[in-house]
Amino acid sequence: MSLLAEWSSYALGDFLMFSPEVYFHLFVRYNAAIWPGQLLALALSALLLWLAVRPGLVRGRGLCLLLGLGWGWVGWGFLLSYYAEINLAARWFAWGFALQALLLLGLALWGRPEIDWRRDRIARIGLLTLLTAILLLPLLGPLQGRDWTGIELFLLSPDPTALGSLGLALMLAGPRRLLLAIVPLLWLYFSALSLLAMDSPLGTPLLVLTLLGNLALLLPSRPKPKDLSPQRRRGAEEA
Repeated sequence: MSLLAEWSSYALGDFLMFSPEVYFHLFVRYNAAIWPGQLLALALSALLLWLAVRPGLVRGRGLCLLLGLGWGWVGWGFLLSYYAEINLAARWFAWGFALQALLLLGLALWGRPEIDWRRDRIARIGLLTLLTAILLLPLLGPLQGRDWTGIELFLLSPDPTALGSLGLALMLAGPRRLLLAIVPLLWLYFSALSLLAMDSPLGTPLLVLTLLGNLALLLPSRPKPKDLSPQRRRGAEEA
């Protein structure tokens, strides 16, 4: 009982190896070091959005290629080069980011990533998740008082990149949907819990977005009626 009481006396923040100020200052240092790379990231993000709303195999390859390069850069450029200074787990996550990059690049080069946000409701949730990762999530920090020099941009920072990849996974069909969602979900849960431990207001919205994306993976896929045979189409309409 005494051991249980001792463990229950700890808060989530007691397990952190760094302060919120030290963590958020990493992004200030990182952004200063890679400037003007942010301009390239914004341009590629706009291109990625354009590809996402125009279904097709070739555009799907382009999406996976851009995201794969983003995962590779974030794993090396931020996790290993900056976050690993204050968090030992960052080195392990860097390997996960490298694995995700290889999966995306492999799908782009040798797979058939036929991405269509109109395919079913899960794919539509995926597009909304991708839009949130690119357009909304990077703004939450500055809008809640953090310095704009520490903004976390899609393709450059782990949280928006992972959330956007979760959106991409939801727009895929078949088992690839789950396969490409594993690493993003692991990172997003880890990051959300870390932010909550720091009492950061960013923790709750990130956790909510992660849970919504996770729940979307569990939804049954219901193709559009026009993608079905006449017999199955009638069944879908009756349902």
